[in-house]
Amino acid sequence: MGFGRHHYFAVRSTDQTPSATGQDEITIRLGTTDDLQTIAELCIVEIRFRSSAPVFSPPENPSLDDVIEAHRMLHDTGATHFIASLDDRDVGVLTLENCQGMPALCAIGQPFIGETGTLEAARGRGVGTALVDAAIAWSAQHEHPWISVDFQPPNPLSRRFWLGAAFIPTGYGVVRAIHPSHGPT
Repeated sequence: MGFGRHHYFAVRSTDQTPSATGQDEITIRLGTTDDLQTIAELCIVEIRFRSSAPVFSPPENPSLDDVIEAHRMLHDTGATHFIASLDDRDVGVLTLENCQGMPALCAIGQPFIGETGTLEAARGRGVGTALVDAAIAWSAQHEHPWISVDFQPPNPLSRRFWLGAAFIPTGYGVVRAIHPSHGPT
């Protein structure tokens, strides 16, 4: 048996100035239902990344159709998708959901950053920062004082990114792993 932090829950104010450094060649647009395949393909990049080093989450292999349908439902319930393009190619996505409360530890109805993804070849070029800045600006324009996110502590790239984007941890999710040999027989 083992216990460990599974998620950080973090918030930041939307009245803080976005960074906007080195993002001139990145364009951000709001995704529509016509973009659902692109959104799903970019989210699958992140889903697969989480099962590799250094995170080693249990492998997930959802079908493209399942991810498209999940994001269609998110879109239909008020989620906003931001799509980043670099060199005329869609390379990143950020899903901004309406928080439903637990387990996200944010106020109901406040914006919550859900699934994100950036193509590996575009990482380190400011795509994630441009997407977060767009989500913060959108949230501020819609009079939301806070924006929330959760991320996995074992992922050093994610942890460094979200903390560097001025998100402050407000809570932790804990996971308990039980080895199959300790289960009922």
